[in-house]
Amino acid sequence: MAEKCAVDEAAKFPDDLSKKLWAWTARKERCAIDIASLAAKVQWGLIDKEEFVTKNKKLLAELDSLHKALRLPNSEPPLDVRLCIVDIISIKLMYGYQTTCFLQDTDILKLERLALMLCCFMRWMEEKELSTPTEFALLFRGTLRIAAPFLPKHVIIWARWKLAMIEQCGCVSPPAFRTRMAKLWKDDELTNWWLAENKGYPRLVREIREWVEHGGCRWD
Repeated sequence: MAEKCAVDEAAKFPDDLSKKLWAWTARKERCAIDIASLAAKVQWGLIDKEEFVTKNKKLLAELDSLHKALRLPNSEPPLDVRLCIVDIISIKLMYGYQTTCFLQDTDILKLERLALMLCCFMRWMEEKELSTPTEFALLFRGTLRIAAPFLPKHVIIWARWKLAMIEQCGCVSPPAFRTRMAKLWKDDELTNWWLAENKGYPRLVREIREWVEHGGCRWD
């Protein structure tokens, strides 16, 4: 219902970018819900492989169509549109990983390309549109964690610096994520901190971790 209303409004006002953004966002959110539903049905064995492949192709085609629609001709898209594009690429990456696991597809190059695309957007926006590390942390803490497992070697150092910066801004990573990245990037130091020799490791982050670990709290 919300999506139909947004699409109808965008059709009535074709030159109004805010109306278009509302429609794009509504489509994006509905796609994300459909993807989560399809993934759940697969996990519970409610659909077979053939049905999954058919619905999977349809959802991927819709995401690709939405991604193309956000490429504004002859103009630089504003920040809100860029963030919508980042969300769509993140959804494609997460969904691509789920599809790869289910179909046992060993070709991860497509996931690597999406992860690199996310990094390019983050780096460009950091240089051109963001003024503080805190803005980067608030906007991209989730995006970078999604992209990190699929990044090629030449981007890992940049990602480690950014993950450290995000924690320095107060967005502390769960231990399970650091442990996973330590295994993927083959560096046991990452279970403690993102940079070698604990460079830039804030005292506040140490105290938060100690309080959580010794206090028996759970990380989400």
